[in-house]
Parts: sequence; C-alpha cells; structure tokens
Amino acid sequence: MSKKLLKYLKKEIDSGASPEQVKETLISAGWSKEEVEEAMEEFAENGMPEIELEEDVEPVKRDSKGGSDRPALFFFVLAVVLMAILILGLIIAFTPLIDPRMIF
Repeated sequence: MSKKLLKYLKKEIDSGASPEQVKETLISAGWSKEEVEEAMEEFAENGMPEIELEEDVEPVKRDSKGGSDRPALFFFVLAVVLMAILILGLIIAFTPLIDPRMIF
C-alpha cells in the first residue's frame, strides 16, 4: 500500500472527514476503488497506523506507475478514428479525379 495514500487517509480522518468523502476524493484522484477500500478496511481492523504527517500530503494524485491505462487507450482510439476520417476524406476527395477507364 502506498505511503502517500496512508498519509492522506490519516490526515483526512484526523480532520474529521467522513470515510465516504475520503473514498470519493481518492477515487476521483486516480486511486482504484479496490486500493481505497483495502486501505480503509485495514484502518478499520487495525486502527490508524503511526505515520508522521508532513506538509506535502496534498494533492493526492496517483503515481503514474501502476496507474490506469485509460488516457493511453483514449488517445490510441482517438488517433485511429482520426486516421480513418482522414483516409475516408482522401478517398472521397480524389474519387471524381479517377478516370473509370483506367481502373478496368
């Protein structure tokens, strides 16, 4: 479990935030639902671990390693769609210039 995640959980719970608010904030910051629930279950079972808080606990963005591949997938799909549109546009644009007698 990430030390950054543990620090943020401790800070938020100590400040009086509800577990549901903390969970929503972490998920919207890029943490997976499973990671957040696992950390919260550990806190519920074992209590809050002793962690020294530092000033740099926020923002709680997920580290890029082990993160989601959604942005990469989005840009890949976007590139494929744009290429298909470009190719289709070129075919439509140059079709009237082709002499049908040259094809057969």
